[in-house]
Amino acid sequence: MKRDKAYLVGIHRYSFKSGVPGEIIGVEIVKPDDKLEPRLCYHVRWHDQVEDWIAVDGGHFKIISFTDILNGNIPEVTD
Repeated sequence: MKRDKAYLVGIHRYSFKSGVPGEIIGVEIVKPDDKLEPRLCYHVRWHDQVEDWIAVDGGHFKIISFTDILNGNIPEVTD
């Protein structure tokens, strides 16, 4: 069995750290505030140790592997 780390890359120009792969370090249920419902989110950490939670159903990102990063296969910011 071969395992590889998973990375999230924001592909919308207004995505947080768009175009920069961040390692997915977990999946958690997050309730942003009292007015919103809890939602499933990726917990992401970037190379500068900044962390964020991004809704799984957000759609403005691609999931890639560490091997993709090494091979230069990082999705472009398209929107």
